[in-house]
Amino acid sequence: MFEINRRVTIASLLSLLTSKAYANSSNFAHRFEKIWREMDKKYCYFNENNIDWEIARQTYQPLALQCKSESEFLDLIDALMRETMDSHTHIHKANEGAPRWPPYDLYVEDQIGACTVQAVHEYSAAKQSGLVKGDMIMEINDVKVYDLARKLKPKSLTKNKQIAVNYLLNLAVAGNKGQERKIKYLTAKNEIKIVNLPLYKGAFPPDFEAKMLEQNIGYIAIRTFGDDANIVEQFDEALEKFKDAKALIIDVRYNGGGDTAIARPIMGRFIKETKPYAQMAKRKGKGIGEKWTEYVEPRGPFTFEKPVVILCNHWSASMAEGFPMGMRAICGAKMMGTMMMGLGAAVYSSKVGGVDFQYSAEPVYNIYGRPRNYSMPDITLDDNDNYIERAISALVS
Repeated sequence: MFEINRRVTIASLLSLLTSKAYANSSNFAHRFEKIWREMDKKYCYFNENNIDWEIARQTYQPLALQCKSESEFLDLIDALMRETMDSHTHIHKANEGAPRWPPYDLYVEDQIGACTVQAVHEYSAAKQSGLVKGDMIMEINDVKVYDLARKLKPKSLTKNKQIAVNYLLNLAVAGNKGQERKIKYLTAKNEIKIVNLPLYKGAFPPDFEAKMLEQNIGYIAIRTFGDDANIVEQFDEALEKFKDAKALIIDVRYNGGGDTAIARPIMGRFIKETKPYAQMAKRKGKGIGEKWTEYVEPRGPFTFEKPVVILCNHWSASMAEGFPMGMRAICGAKMMGTMMMGLGAAVYSSKVGGVDFQYSAEPVYNIYGRPRNYSMPDITLDDNDNYIERAISALVS
């Protein structure tokens, strides 16, 4: 009698475990489908980035059924988002060890088969280690950088354009979240060096900074357009002090972006009448619908009408790309620096079954219809130039 009951108990337990495993896999598959469908309907860069989203579904949907934990499922959705090759599109809380969004602390380009450093983030372990423009990255964590880039290549990529190669190289050199990196590289003097990059623990500059420079030129650094830093209030206070300045430099280098609700009031201090500053669009069927125009309203108590220069670099991202583009349109501000990060769209944020994510949804264009991610400075600077000195020279010449 005891033996029969024991067998029944074991069979019941196995049945329960099997049913729970099925329920979990079914839940992961259901959530995967919802996320995939939302992106399929609203994401805006499938065509531009040569991504076949149906192939992404066929690749990752079976893997969702194999997930055994929430952590595995997050890794899966993180990988799905990376198929887009769009740093604006990602989950918000990726697991430690997941690939970082590029560019991170190095910006690299493929130059005739060499992964060549074009810029180094000022506030980074890469900068502290001595990496400089012109160094050629050979290996990341003992893996050849081009092999690693090929491993990271999206399964759904239909064309291997140069933009894809550069994105994947930047993804490779960025390393993994929360982890150190070992980098092997060749210097301009043909010396092979190996450095171990720890996680950066140095200081970062403040979100907002203002001071008067030589030649009676005001300087304002805005390093975020986030809504929790009182940026608009601080900007108004600074502009009051600079109302009699000969000109103004606004520095948005290392600004990761933020909200148009912060940037637009700042732009309003430079116009006396409503002006267009950008165009936008959104998905319509398989393509992009008609563009509409976005405007800036003037804002007091006075209008700053002297010359303005905006400083930007590879780490000027999202709204920090839209701001200089908009300022050029509304008041003729000059952009100085390098190309920016190339995040060309407003994002939608979503949450499906506990997974928080965002994706590019509304492409942004300048007032003439040119995509924001193609914006280039009026005056190009080298990463090693003294940006502020060059800006002063341009304003007084």
